[in-house]
Amino acid sequence: MIKEASIFGCGWLGVPLASELNKRGWGVKGSTTTPSKLPFLDSFLKASFLVDIDSLPENIGEFLSSDVLIISIPPKLNRRDEPFEFLEKLVLFRKEVQKSPLTKVLYISSTSVYGENQGKVDEDTVPMPNSTRGEVLLLAEKEVLSWPKKVTILRFGGLVGKMRHPSFSLSGKKDLKNGKNPINLIHQEDCIGIILKIIEKDKWGMTFNGVAPFHPLKEEYYTEVCNYFSLPSPTYKESTCLSGKEVYGKLVEDLLDYKFIYPNLGPSLFERK
Repeated sequence: MIKEASIFGCGWLGVPLASELNKRGWGVKGSTTTPSKLPFLDSFLKASFLVDIDSLPENIGEFLSSDVLIISIPPKLNRRDEPFEFLEKLVLFRKEVQKSPLTKVLYISSTSVYGENQGKVDEDTVPMPNSTRGEVLLLAEKEVLSWPKKVTILRFGGLVGKMRHPSFSLSGKKDLKNGKNPINLIHQEDCIGIILKIIEKDKWGMTFNGVAPFHPLKEEYYTEVCNYFSLPSPTYKESTCLSGKEVYGKLVEDLLDYKFIYPNLGPSLFERK
């Protein structure tokens, strides 16, 4: 019997994840909020759906008729939205999930649930967010954990890839904060690898941190990457946050036995095929 997965949010991470599951014999259903993207998703998935958490469609039950649901949608935190409205939408979505045959849910969260001054943290550390995004995500985690399904939380660090990297947007900026704090990033391919490991090893009812074991200081790291691309380096103010945040995913190594494809996120990552 072919296993089926529903990916709520086929974006930068969801699309390649859907493609990889499809290659491995899964029947994959994907969602998007962009109508013009449906033909592309239909070209390689079992089915595609137009789903926005702000307004769930009538066929949401068909989308959720799978073995595993992977939620990969960030909360909307722009100025026009009340940030905590995302939680209200999740509560409404829960009602649809409860009616579905789903047995397992993987919620993609973020290491921003940890405060910027918490120092070295891992899955045993109690998150103490000091940002609105972190607060919303931590409450979202608690909401999803309350669902009557087998739920796993996966907190990713900053997402990077060959065409996506913080250095590109930071280049040339002046007086940035916390240059003496460590980075907490992870490559797209490792994100997908960890998700696949969780599914393959049937690790549910757990919380994982997904972060590369690579933590140079921000100022040094982003300067190095900008120099590699001959871009203007960012400059930093005197650091006011002395401890910073250094995130470790010990369970990814201990329970999943995962080996990072990109354990080093220096300029060499742009040279790999």
